[in-house]
Amino acid sequence: MHLLSQSFIISGVRSIAADASKRAIGTGDVDEIMTWLYKSAEGPQLLNQAITTGNEMVERSERPEMSEKKKQKGIQTISRGAALPLKRLLQRMVELQG
Repeated sequence: MHLLSQSFIISGVRSIAADASKRAIGTGDVDEIMTWLYKSAEGPQLLNQAITTGNEMVERSERPEMSEKKKQKGIQTISRGAALPLKRLLQRMVELQG
């Protein structure tokens, strides 16, 4: 489920990063909302939050001794096998930050 939500974030942020001339007519307001939600310094910066949470999940999967410490934050532990695609998604998300 988490990987699907990360992919959703990538799709949304990629759509606002695309060339404005290629956007669908009438999507300007949606683009402004997405920019504010995910990238703007004035907004909640959901892209940064998703990257931080994803990195913590990967770190916990690689260092099992951390799992008890992070349980307090409600961040789930994932298997090392699940961490590999998450790392790839996180890299794509970091690229979209710029």
